[in-house]
Amino acid sequence: MQRAFAEVYGEPRSYRGYRWQKLQVAAAYIGYEWPGSAHRAVNDCQATRAIWHWLQRQPIPSAPPRTNRETAAVEPAIHTGA
Repeated sequence: MQRAFAEVYGEPRSYRGYRWQKLQVAAAYIGYEWPGSAHRAVNDCQATRAIWHWLQRQPIPSAPPRTNRETAAVEPAIHTGA
């Protein structure tokens, strides 16, 4: 879930990809209201579940093609097995 939310949130890392966010940041981003305090196991699980369901309703981004560093050949992001 962390990687999926990081892509939606879009804060770049210095190397590549996106910086992972804390659970409280993700919960606030989607407008989740905590039933109790954060860092309690059941409350963190409920927040994680809410974020996961929110992510499932988002459009799927198209992944950029990957580059093989050794050959500089471009590979498709998803292999279809064909």
